[in-house]
Amino acid sequence: MKTYSVRDGQSLWDIAVEVYGDVEAVYWLLDDNRSQIQGITDRLYPGMLLTIRDVPKNTRVATYLKDFAPFQTIDEGDRPEGVGYWYLSEYVVQ
Repeated sequence: MKTYSVRDGQSLWDIAVEVYGDVEAVYWLLDDNRSQIQGITDRLYPGMLLTIRDVPKNTRVATYLKDFAPFQTIDEGDRPEGVGYWYLSEYVVQ
């Protein structure tokens, strides 16, 4: 087992895909970190140390995604406004 330091904006889903190459590995993360995480929607904090297994489920995907930045999320109160935002939102939803 190794440790993984959570980066700003990451979720268990991000980490599962980055480290293991498979979103289903989110359940490995839950099993191995029950003392810190109770569910798959728990908020993670930058610098939080998670225990990870040594073997990826899908080596090809894990290698490809290793250096990708995490997705950014927007809190409801911080939602930008304006024509550009709504125009982009329309294409993201479809």
